Amino acid sequence: MRRAALLIGVLLIVMAPALLAPSARSVQVRTETGVLVWCAAVDTDDVMQLQFTHSMFGGYVREQWRITPDRRLERVRIVTENAAAAEYYATDGSSYLATDGYVVPGDPMVRSRLVVRVNSRGNHVLSVGGNSAHLADLLPTSTQVHISVEPTDCDHPG
Repeated sequence: MRRAALLIGVLLIVMAPALLAPSARSVQVRTETGVLVWCAAVDTDDVMQLQFTHSMFGGYVREQWRITPDRRLERVRIVTENAAAAEYYATDGSSYLATDGYVVPGDPMVRSRLVVRVNSRGNHVLSVGGNSAHLADLLPTSTQVHISVEPTDCDHPG
């Protein structure tokens, strides 16, 4: 019994740094071919924002996504600059005016990744923490990108 307790104690001492160290994770934007376009460090419960120009009604659309503990993206809010864009998303007419635009309420949506067509017309800006990127400026042409939360840091993006 004493030997087992000693062994457990040694294992805890050896493994403590790994157990206590925060796991590295990052939001990564990659092209369809896997080329890394942009990367930013994130923590669980950070909120990432994807802002773009609505293709039919103009004005901004801001989608906010929370980083979940299992590295997924949970959409927590959609806000549009104008009522027409909000009505486009809220087909039941449930959008309402807030101080920062028209809010589109809805059921939670969780995704393992977002797939977005980035171009200059869409004017996509991705922000998380103090970091942001104008995605069209980072890409030579209209390109589909994959946005995901990865278990690596930006220095070792995988």
